[in-house]
Amino acid sequence: MLRNAETYKEQIFKILDPQKTKIVFNSEWLGKLGTEGMIRLASNYTVARMLEREDFKNRFTNQQPIAIHEFIYPLLQGHDSVELKADVELGGTDQTFNLLVGRELQKSAGQKPQVAMTLPLLVGLDGEKKMSKSLGNYIGVTEAPSEMFGKIMSISDDLMWDWYNLLSFRPLDEIAQLKADVENGKNPRDVKILLAKEIIARFHDEAAADAAEQEFINRFQKGAIPDEVPEFTFEGEIGLAALLKEAGLVPSTSEAIRSAQQGGVKIDGEKSGRCETNCSKRHFCLPSRQTQICTHYREISLLNTSSHYLQKFLQIMTACYFSLVQSYLTIGSKLKDKSCSITLNNRSIFGCLPTLFFASSTCSANHSNPCFAALAVNFPSNFANSAL
Repeated sequence: MLRNAETYKEQIFKILDPQKTKIVFNSEWLGKLGTEGMIRLASNYTVARMLEREDFKNRFTNQQPIAIHEFIYPLLQGHDSVELKADVELGGTDQTFNLLVGRELQKSAGQKPQVAMTLPLLVGLDGEKKMSKSLGNYIGVTEAPSEMFGKIMSISDDLMWDWYNLLSFRPLDEIAQLKADVENGKNPRDVKILLAKEIIARFHDEAAADAAEQEFINRFQKGAIPDEVPEFTFEGEIGLAALLKEAGLVPSTSEAIRSAQQGGVKIDGEKSGRCETNCSKRHFCLPSRQTQICTHYREISLLNTSSHYLQKFLQIMTACYFSLVQSYLTIGSKLKDKSCSITLNNRSIFGCLPTLFFASSTCSANHSNPCFAALAVNFPSNFANSAL
C-alpha cells in the first residue's frame, strides 16, 4: 500500500509543485467513523437522492441489482470534502454526482459548499472508452519517452483533436488553425508529432521529446529495427486476428481485422490483409505494441524469427568443443559478411537463424543442443535437425 502511495506521489509531482502540495490519507478520518459514525453519515442522504444518479436510476428502472456499498462510496467521498473543508473539487464528468454529494454534506456540516469542477473524460488509445490502466488503453506519465511517442502516434486522427483540446497548452485558436491546415491538405501525422513532443516535454524534457521523435522516424519511417524486441510464442495454429489480440498488439479481434484490411499488418515485411489466415507454430518478434507507420492506419509488424538473418558478430570465442558466441542480432537484415560463420555440432551456420540472444558465459563440455539452447531465448528444440 505504501509503495503504491509513493508511485502516486511520483506521478502527481510531475504536475504539481511538491513545495505547495500537502498529501493526506482519508484513512485518518474514515478509520475513526465506526458504526455510529457511518449511521450518522448515511442519515444525511436519502435513497431517493441516490437514485438521481443516472447509473443508479437506469439500473433501478431496468430492475438490475444495486448493492448497498455502492451507495456508501459517494457518501465517503463526500465526507472527504467535509473533513478537508474543500473549496474546490476537480473530477471527470463521471464524478459529477459524487462531487455534488460532497456539497450537500458540507451544507449539513455548516460549511460553505465546494465548487465542483468537471472535465470531459479523456478517451484512451482504443478511441472508444475512457483512458484507464485496467483497460490497457492508457499512457503512463512515467513511461519512457519513446513509449509515449509511439502510443500517441497510434491514436486516430479524429481522437487527436480531442487530445489537443484536453491536453495541449496551445491556445484554442492555434489548435483551430492546425485543424484547418489538416483539412487543407497538411499531413495529420505532422500535427500529431507536435502533440506527442509537447506531452513528452511536459513529463520529461524537450531533449527527450526530440530523441523520441528521431527514434520514431528511424524505426518506423526508415525501417530501422529497435535493439530490444519483445517476443510472443504460441503453440499449434492460430488465426491472425486472434494472434494480434493475444500478443497484445490490438485491444480486440475487430481492431485486428480493421488494421489488416487497411494494410496495417505485415508478416515478414509483407502486408497481410486476410485475418482468417492461420499462422503455424513459430516465434514472433513484436517491434512495438503501438506502431504508427502511415497517417490513416496503425501498422503492426509481425516478424517471423524463422527467417531472420544474423547481421553482426561482436565476438566469437572457443569454449570447450564448440563456438560460444556473444552477438547482437538485427531483424530482417541479411548477413553481410559471408566469411563469418559459427560451427555447431560440426555444422556451419551462415544465415537462416532463429532469434538468438547469446550470453557471454561458459558452457559445459557437452555441446549437445540443450547446452547450446541454454544460451538462447526461444531456441527451437529441433534446431540441429532443421535444414540450414
